[in-house]
Amino acid sequence: RHDPQVQWLSQWKENINNQVKYMQLAAQSSFKGKSDRSKYNKAALLCENIDKIRDSYKKKLKSKSLETKQLGTAMWVIDRLALRVGGEKDTDEEADTVGCCSLRVEHLHFDPNGEGGDNCEIELEFLGKDSM
Repeated sequence: RHDPQVQWLSQWKENINNQVKYMQLAAQSSFKGKSDRSKYNKAALLCENIDKIRDSYKKKLKSKSLETKQLGTAMWVIDRLALRVGGEKDTDEEADTVGCCSLRVEHLHFDPNGEGGDNCEIELEFLGKDSM
């Protein structure tokens, strides 16, 4: 199938484990290099505005609106924990990797050391991109 939003060239279902496999360009290919350059340029623009972005989510964290607080929390997690944004995908065709927007309750462990009291520790356990 043709999909201009992906970076793989072809996909097929292999016959032993019935898994979807992908053929991708080599990391040093010029096409892949252009994509990486584009990502770098976007990151450079973010860097120029990081103080404004941080001020924005700090204000959102203090909002009375639950939805606004949630947005501020997601922005804080992405910024401070360097967590990818993530998004929904078909887990039948792709690994169940997770980002900030696709975290589920089973990925969070509150007070993982069992200390109780005022302990505000949260452990995140999930499969990230590149299976990290």
